[in-house]
Amino acid sequence: MIHNYYIVAVGWGNIIDMMGKNIEQVEKPKPKQFITTLDLDLTIAHHNFNGEKVRKLLKEHKGEVEVVPGAGNMESWYLLRAVAPGVRVGDLCKKYGIETLHEYRARSRKQLNALRKKGETIP
Repeated sequence: MIHNYYIVAVGWGNIIDMMGKNIEQVEKPKPKQFITTLDLDLTIAHHNFNGEKVRKLLKEHKGEVEVVPGAGNMESWYLLRAVAPGVRVGDLCKKYGIETLHEYRARSRKQLNALRKKGETIP
């Protein structure tokens, strides 16, 4: 897991997915031009503190949300996506109290900045 967001080149280049891999399924309407569809609702959540909540979400929304196949090689992270129209993983994570990677990073940054402000070292 490298970026946690898509990287899209301006002009000519590659499109990189959230895991840091090139997206191969692209249309090339003209030389040095490419088009693809990106799932902006893909959501990353850590196994710690979220495991039971994610399992409950997947059970109660079977056929609507899934863990992305092949993303299991990520160390301790779920990559969740909606597979049914009108379902938003981000909304379901809020409903089930699942802390997303974005929220985890924001919380960690806030805690680290509070320690730095006090002049304390980071354990």
